[in-house]
Amino acid sequence: MDTITVMPLKRWRGAVLLILVAALWVPAVLAENPDWPNGPADDPRDEPPDDPDFWMEWAFFSYIPDAAIGTIRPEEIPLGSGIHADAAWQVTTGDPSVVIAQTDTGIVWDNLDLIEKVLPHRGELPLPEGASDYDANGDGRFNIRDYDGDSRVDDANGNGVIDANDLTRIFADGVDNDGNGYIDDIAGWDFLWDDNDPTDDTKARHGVGVGWWAAAQTNNGVGSAGVCPECMLIPLRVGDDFVGYVNHLNEGLMYGLDNGADILFARQFDDQLHVDDAGSHQPRVGAGHPLRHHSRRRGKLPPRLSRGA
Repeated sequence: MDTITVMPLKRWRGAVLLILVAALWVPAVLAENPDWPNGPADDPRDEPPDDPDFWMEWAFFSYIPDAAIGTIRPEEIPLGSGIHADAAWQVTTGDPSVVIAQTDTGIVWDNLDLIEKVLPHRGELPLPEGASDYDANGDGRFNIRDYDGDSRVDDANGNGVIDANDLTRIFADGVDNDGNGYIDDIAGWDFLWDDNDPTDDTKARHGVGVGWWAAAQTNNGVGSAGVCPECMLIPLRVGDDFVGYVNHLNEGLMYGLDNGADILFARQFDDQLHVDDAGSHQPRVGAGHPLRHHSRRRGKLPPRLSRGA
């Protein structure tokens, strides 16, 4: 168990304030298999990621698991059982500059495979305390970790950890600071309820599964693996079931395009929409695009995320 040292950080009106927030930050998990991934010329089975549920991810495998060899026609065995993600990882595990817009039933903020994968929206956030860049810890990505030790940030949603939804609750100010038509879209958007809290509150948690498949933190000793372990996510809630609503899906897809997504992941239609020209896409804010009505979100602060609610 980690030892947390509690130190007096400052005095205010004569009282010593003990900052206990450090206990809420989920410590980074060191990979138990430092040799993952191995090289392209190697067998990926020799050095799998250490995620305990990875063995069930047949859709990722470039081979047929031994237990199933006898059930597969010999001519199909070389095809493997999945998309060969394990072989792709031997070449690259992705890049945090690649952003996936996840359109589904939302996200569970304290999921340990996803907590560091949500991309906060710079245009609605202050810099991390004492930093000159949003990537405050210099690890090449912007996520909740960059607010580690920030005295303004605490467990605002009360789920026991510090996550991107806490940033929304703390820094929401009722202003569309970046002018994209969405007030305080600090960590995604909920198109089902038209607010800035894309929490997956369904029993099935389909959105959580989609997040896993797309970009779960991999080789961290927790849960399972993601197709692109280094990619970042924008969680966009477009429905509350497996099918979703096409109107909200359209809104979510356009939001992803307008806000820097490189990949649109639309699981409701059993398809992944890859946007090759997303980097050159011109934002449609104010352009009157028929799928978006930006004006109906201006001047509105979603009440359930008001500070102190």
